[in-house]
Amino acid sequence: HNLLIGERTAEDIKIKIGTCFPLAQPETMDVRGRNLVTGLPSEITIESKDVHSALSELFQSIVDAVKIILERTPPEISSDIYKSGVYLTGGSSRIKDLGRFVYDQLGLKVNLCEEPESTVVMGLGAIIEDPHLAKLTL
Repeated sequence: HNLLIGERTAEDIKIKIGTCFPLAQPETMDVRGRNLVTGLPSEITIESKDVHSALSELFQSIVDAVKIILERTPPEISSDIYKSGVYLTGGSSRIKDLGRFVYDQLGLKVNLCEEPESTVVMGLGAIIEDPHLAKLTL
C-alpha cells in the first residue's frame, strides 16, 4: 500500500484484524502513516485478508519451529506435551485462530495464557524469587 507505519500501529493491526484463516466476513481497519510515494501523511483502509496474507508465512514458520523442537524432545517430555498440550505466549498468541492453526498443523492441544505478554517476565520473576527454581536453570 506504499504506507509507512510505526511499530505500534503494526502491532494494533496484528491484534485487531490479524487472523490465521481468511474470514468469511473480512474485517477492516483505518490506518494512518506516511505515503512513501508523496511523502505526505495519509490514511488507508486495510482488510483482514491483507494482514492474513502478510502473516501467513510467519504462522507456518512458527509451526515449523515447534515441530523441530518436538522432534528433538526426549520421549518422556513428549509424552507430557501430548497429554498437556503446548502453550502459546507472547503478544502474537492473541492473533485470531492461532491456536486453531497450531492444533490443525500439530494435532496437539493448544493452551492460551490469560496475560500472554507478561508470561516471560512473570516466569523470570518466579525464578529470581525461588532459589530452587534458579538452580534448575544452571
